[in-house]
Amino acid sequence: HEIRELQRRSFQSKQAAKESIELRDTIDKLFSDLACARKKHQLLHKALLNVKLKPIDAEKLYVMHQNEEDHENQDLLTLS
Repeated sequence: HEIRELQRRSFQSKQAAKESIELRDTIDKLFSDLACARKKHQLLHKALLNVKLKPIDAEKLYVMHQNEEDHENQDLLTLS
């Protein structure tokens, strides 16, 4: 509110003061949008990293599972 009051007193016409206040509000909104965009970018980056890591982990789990099955099959063959 203090900034708006200063802007009102700084400009001679009400129209100029109004335009200055609108410009200030627009700048504030852009800074807020920028902060939100940065946060979204960080979240998206983390999500993409998780997506990239999950297939590797899934592949490792699959290989481990296959190895366990192979060992079980070998154990069954030795028991026969």
